[in-house]
Amino acid sequence: KEAEYIIVNDLKGLEKLKGSKYIDTKKNNIFNAVKDLLGQDELVLFVGVPCIVAAMHKVVGRPDNLITCELICHGPTLPKVHQEYVDNLEKKANSKITDFSIRYKKNYWTPPYLQAKLENGQIFEEEFYHTEYGYAFGMMAKEVCYNCKFKGNNRTGDLMVGDYWGVTKDDKSWNEKGVSIIFAETDKGNSIIKELQTLQRFKLFNSNFEEAVKGNPMVIKSRSKQLNYEKYKKMFTEKGLFYSYKK
Repeated sequence: KEAEYIIVNDLKGLEKLKGSKYIDTKKNNIFNAVKDLLGQDELVLFVGVPCIVAAMHKVVGRPDNLITCELICHGPTLPKVHQEYVDNLEKKANSKITDFSIRYKKNYWTPPYLQAKLENGQIFEEEFYHTEYGYAFGMMAKEVCYNCKFKGNNRTGDLMVGDYWGVTKDDKSWNEKGVSIIFAETDKGNSIIKELQTLQRFKLFNSNFEEAVKGNPMVIKSRSKQLNYEKYKKMFTEKGLFYSYKK
């Protein structure tokens, strides 16, 4: 029913961190928890949207044992979108959801699918942007996201990652299952990428900043409000996700 920041310290735990969360996320006690780990000389990788990464640096500074990785952020939509969608799906299926993804790769990198696995064995799949959830994400973000302070040169992480939108089948880095972009933003980030180059599990290709942001403009600018944003938001607030989508 929600997304939240957690700490994991084993490979099994990493499974919980996979997949995209397109809603505003509960922070819990994550800042103090990370601060405590850093104080115990633990090496910490913190992954989050740029404003939360900036907040982490505000709390803990830039110790050597902290690596921060920002996600290319379009601005999360409201948690109520996720909650209403999940509630409706469980009600229709008369079963609880056990696994949920809004960027499931059904066949190829695109289009992304929303996939829900249920306790009764059912699997629900639909193209994400054809769902009420996908429409709401495209239409409505948190208000502050329309004037984000952490774009362009105000990014604070060691690394930034996301989908490399704009890459084509003619590029040597093309992969039908998806291509990621990694920006090194500090010397620490650059040294990590050099380390990755020594591992056989990665295929890394050089690009330049201008090419990378052509398909990823959200690296440098905030999202804009859609033409019917105010009308949709008012309707969503008063009548909910499904009513506003149909209208």
